[in-house]
Amino acid sequence: MAPKGTPQPIIEKLASALQAAIADPAVLKRLDEFGAQLGPKELSAPDNFGKFFRAEAAKWRPVITAAGAYAD
Repeated sequence: MAPKGTPQPIIEKLASALQAAIADPAVLKRLDEFGAQLGPKELSAPDNFGKFFRAEAAKWRPVITAAGAYAD
């Protein structure tokens, strides 16, 4: 995630750093200790994650709206 309007080179740099981090066994071990679960590796690509996030937002929008939740 990054603020709307973040330049594409910055998005790509963040994605590259994330991919390097999740390839590190020490990072994976630490995430596992926290109980974190990583999604499919395909989602670490910015475009794929964006599509997934928009689809999930659309799917859950009725539930979120009914609960009165909102994002700042």
